[in-house]
Amino acid sequence: TELTGAEPKFFRPPYIAVSETLFATVELPFVAGYGVNDFDKAVSVQQRVRGVLQKAKPDGIILLHDQEENVQTVAALREIIPALLADGWRFVTMSQLFAETGITPLPHVLYSYAQQTTLYAEDL
Repeated sequence: TELTGAEPKFFRPPYIAVSETLFATVELPFVAGYGVNDFDKAVSVQQRVRGVLQKAKPDGIILLHDQEENVQTVAALREIIPALLADGWRFVTMSQLFAETGITPLPHVLYSYAQQTTLYAEDL
């Protein structure tokens, strides 16, 4: 908050690991998203592309990792973004996603899509 001037609105638990301690400490909506294991160098560019395109859903959150030397995800995004745009998808911020769906995100729900109401998305 001191550096950006903005209060955090969401929390992405490392490794998507949650616990009672985390619930007691962080009073924010949690974000998981749909992942394609892009943190794993063994996952090819095409596997990343296919995974994201197959998992895309209305009000969905896509989880990709920004880490050193993750050139495969960068390459995959060069295909993913145009493909999703061509299919009519839009990219929005987390705040826009919830505002546009009229949903108030709840603390301690681990969101993979905006309309989720349970801790974990059962259709991941």
